[in-house]
Amino acid sequence: MRALVNIVSGLAALLVAACAAATPSTIIYIPSTDTCPQGTVHLDYDTLFTVGQGADNSNATSIGAVYGLTDRLEIGFDYLTNTTNPILGNAKYKVWNDEQFTVSVGAWLLGDEGTTGANQVYGLASYNSDAGRFALGFAHGSRETLGTDHNQLWLSYDKALDAKWWVGADYVSGDSPMGSLNLGVGYAVADNVSMILGYDFYNASGLNDTVTLQVDANF
Repeated sequence: MRALVNIVSGLAALLVAACAAATPSTIIYIPSTDTCPQGTVHLDYDTLFTVGQGADNSNATSIGAVYGLTDRLEIGFDYLTNTTNPILGNAKYKVWNDEQFTVSVGAWLLGDEGTTGANQVYGLASYNSDAGRFALGFAHGSRETLGTDHNQLWLSYDKALDAKWWVGADYVSGDSPMGSLNLGVGYAVADNVSMILGYDFYNASGLNDTVTLQVDANF
């Protein structure tokens, strides 16, 4: 279970524009309601380090890709280093989208149950306002991998500060390896390249905090 904490948290990233984050398009950790534009290839390199008292200073790394099949549908995968079952798949479909409201459904962390595969299906709804974007969602995953808290409430917030800087936060309920409060800040190095620095607080006692750094690029 602890190995899953190090792995899935390493997928964290911020999102302001569609496909500006890790696979699948995410806020800090959980998926966002955005999808990659049609024909866009998104690549990401994410790494995570344990911190705090008793931390073993271990790190986990994820290398991923997402492709926009249409403006509403994206598919992708992640390769997790130093794991027995390193490939995880994901897909997301944007059901509804207008200037204020977006609704998306998807599946992610699709892989071997009991190791890295949380095999979650989810639904998300977001609301855009002058104060930023707020989202609420629900996810159902593998009990074998996540334990009794395999059903989760998701909450998120993100906001662009200017053309280059943005901030975000998201929350996953429960004491599974995924249960956490995640905060982060992102910076656009170029029009198609961004970097994100995040910090993760886990709900379950005994789990060390983690720091994550990501580099993302669109082509």
